[in-house]
Amino acid sequence: RHASHYRSPFHLGGLREVRPHSIVVKDQSQGVDVEKDVDVIIYATGFDIHYPNFDIVGLNGIHLKHASSESLLGVTKHGFPNLFMILNPYNGLVLTSLTLVAEIQASYILSCMSLLTPRNRFRPRSLETRETSQQRYQDNLTKKSWKTCHTTPLDKPIFWTFSTIDYIYDACFASPLDYIIK
Repeated sequence: RHASHYRSPFHLGGLREVRPHSIVVKDQSQGVDVEKDVDVIIYATGFDIHYPNFDIVGLNGIHLKHASSESLLGVTKHGFPNLFMILNPYNGLVLTSLTLVAEIQASYILSCMSLLTPRNRFRPRSLETRETSQQRYQDNLTKKSWKTCHTTPLDKPIFWTFSTIDYIYDACFASPLDYIIK
């Protein structure tokens, strides 16, 4: 689409609620809540990578901060459809360039987004990591790991992979077999 068809980005102040296709924010000038349509929500925490300062609730009421430390490539997590993370506690990489990791993960997210491209009459709206894919990745990561470190606030284990090259290979592209696409 032409760029004029996309909604313009804006900085949030006073976020009240996230809805399926919109957000509710406090209008500072009028002092009332206003609903705004959104395509994508990007929450950038800067250097605070442990947990967001708001609660993320996935399927079946699972809270992200209380969920297991397992993920698929540190980017997607079973039970949290359409949640994509960069440089977070579920990452599994350390002793490498964080810039490189962020670029690899951003590229992987774009690959995931391509799985949501409409095909024929199927217009997917949701992408969730399959539990089996996440477990396979975690098992493989554990086999390759040379050290286990407990660094999350809930003292959940984070694995350090043996090789950045392995991670680059694993994150080359998103496989539709790893996801439930609805």
